[in-house]
Amino acid sequence: MTAAHWQKRAKWGHGVKTGVVRNPVAGGLSARRRWRATLKALRQVFPALELHETKKRGDGIRLGRELADAAFDLVIAVGGDGTISEVAAGILSSSRPQTELSFVPLGSGSDFSRNFALPRDAEGLAAHIAKAVARPVDAGILLSGDGTRPERAFVNIASIGVSGTIVRAANQPGWSRFAGGSLHFLFHSLREIARYKPAQVRVKVDGKDVFSGPVVCVVCANGGWFGGGMHVMPMAEFRDGLMDCGILRFTSRLGLVRLMQKFYSAAHLTDPNASFHRGRNIEIVSIGSNPALVEADGEQIGEHVLNASIRPAALQLRM
Repeated sequence: MTAAHWQKRAKWGHGVKTGVVRNPVAGGLSARRRWRATLKALRQVFPALELHETKKRGDGIRLGRELADAAFDLVIAVGGDGTISEVAAGILSSSRPQTELSFVPLGSGSDFSRNFALPRDAEGLAAHIAKAVARPVDAGILLSGDGTRPERAFVNIASIGVSGTIVRAANQPGWSRFAGGSLHFLFHSLREIARYKPAQVRVKVDGKDVFSGPVVCVVCANGGWFGGGMHVMPMAEFRDGLMDCGILRFTSRLGLVRLMQKFYSAAHLTDPNASFHRGRNIEIVSIGSNPALVEADGEQIGEHVLNASIRPAALQLRM
């Protein structure tokens, strides 16, 4: 591209105090190869950007909070869904929750990005971020077990059941992390399905009992995709002030496999073992002896209890 072209692009991000929070291990070797071109493209449109890298879990929250508190106009998360989620949580816990958030999807699954029509090349995505106007979107809030206090935010999906066991396995070191996002999650999905002992849960939506029994998983959704491309909640909206809840009932091992196969095409929406609800607060509690693992945005965060609420228009998302 010509110098004049890049000068024009630089004007889009001129004067925008921009911080970048990158997870250097997200996405494996493929993401590391793409990062060089991505950084070059970002610097062309945000010449004075400040780069920070995470070293351990929780750093994204800390860095997102610090950059927002330091009056940065825009914070760009670079990595997978977990990185975006942590940075968003940091911004929302800062003194300036109105700080704009954007992201570059360089993770294994990158399911959050599937909710948006984004350029696939580094230059196109950088230009898209620079020209975009921030819009308010809802954020999911994970509550304490008793539901009395917020613990952290999430941007896409939180769930309990086999999805939690798959996420735990998928985040362990191993050869499959070098595969593509969908293949990586598919490998662990098949392995964990074979081992899964169905969690028994009770589900309440806005205080009303809606289900009690064994589940494949229960999903609390702000966005539509999880698990490296499973379109599990296509009805979810980021701007409706509500959280969508999907309950996928366990009937048998074979039924579990058949149901999860349908996730990719959203064919499970008409399956008799799936039911869907919508509300402001969702409470899922394990009532059996089998483990019930909880994940949020592709990170395993706990077990036995998933309390989630929606915070309408909480984030200023620039995408």
